[in-house]
Amino acid sequence: PSPQHILGLPVGSFINVSAVLDGKLVVRPYTPITSDDEFGYMDLMIKIYKDGKMSSYMDSLSIGDCIQVRGPCGKIKYLGKGAFEAEKSRDNLIKLSSKKIGMIAGGSGITPMLQLIRDVLKNRNDDTEM
Repeated sequence: PSPQHILGLPVGSFINVSAVLDGKLVVRPYTPITSDDEFGYMDLMIKIYKDGKMSSYMDSLSIGDCIQVRGPCGKIKYLGKGAFEAEKSRDNLIKLSSKKIGMIAGGSGITPMLQLIRDVLKNRNDDTEM
């Protein structure tokens, strides 16, 4: 990316990172913690597992190394002010809204929640309760 690029990932979406490790293609989903307010880079928060293929590989990389990324992925997008868009099927999007959002970070990890929390907090007009 250049210093002018933004990530352009909708809030609620994630990316897939892929690498060939030990001769096999390994693909893992990650939610960047970088927003479109930041230019020229992307940050990932990754828990390193001792026996984790992708997390160990990512831990071995140095700043400036390249990775293979595909996205955006996901079926739910946060539009702001408590509004969501969810994909029921390829041709069927539904709009949802809520004044309060509860979050459980088990399984998916904390980064999808952090992405949403940061977006709500940066918008002074978003009075969504979390």
